[in-house]
Amino acid sequence: MNYRDNNRLWAFAGVALSTLVVLGALLVVWLMPRDPSPASAQNTQDAARPSTITVVGTGSVAVKPDVLRMTVGVSSQEDTVLDAQANVDSALAAIYVKLQEAGIAETDYKTAQYTVEPVMNYNDPKNSQGVLTGFRVVHMIEITFRDIDGAPAIVDGLVKAGANTIYGTSFGFNDAESMGERAHEEAVKDAQKRAERLAALSNMTLGKIVSVSEQSNGTFPVYNKDMGFGGGGGFAPGTQAIQTSLVVTYEATPIK
Repeated sequence: MNYRDNNRLWAFAGVALSTLVVLGALLVVWLMPRDPSPASAQNTQDAARPSTITVVGTGSVAVKPDVLRMTVGVSSQEDTVLDAQANVDSALAAIYVKLQEAGIAETDYKTAQYTVEPVMNYNDPKNSQGVLTGFRVVHMIEITFRDIDGAPAIVDGLVKAGANTIYGTSFGFNDAESMGERAHEEAVKDAQKRAERLAALSNMTLGKIVSVSEQSNGTFPVYNKDMGFGGGGGFAPGTQAIQTSLVVTYEATPIK
């Protein structure tokens, strides 16, 4: 065998050896364990994820208000601001004394409005711009009465002390937070009943709560009369409902 034939033989052996190495590597890769495809893994996760049932539960607590809020004040018109202000200050001082005597805490009344405005006469045909006839000073305070039954007598005393303007009557609750908690409890119970009913209709078993969110809440008058004075009538707060709605999501498992 000459030198050229010997080189050819070695070249052929090298190619064969390389081919065997590549084939061996491919065989090892093919025999190695393989992870499931992304699609298969996603399907497995979806199958393991429980179903859910979402409902809206409503809770309402109807109670009689025990707080009365009212805006009471003094309005005075004089030729000068100084004179009008003096009248208002004098009346307000007497009003504050009456509130203290009635046991109204200082934290339960505050200034709600204070205005000073010119009073014009536009009936003079000789002056289309109007004629200044004086000034009006108005000072209003918002008062919280925590005893509605005793409020009429107090208001009567305030009027005698100089109050000549009253408006903005509204009712509320001393412990509105606890009323709201009761409404939430009722909403959760209502949501549980609704979810159980839907689960039964869907042939599913209801599981634990996975999320809760508040949809709305507020206070609504159920029945209310116009306020009255004297004659034993007093103020009629009627009944108000504290209402809330909760969106509740439960886990649910199909019954096999």
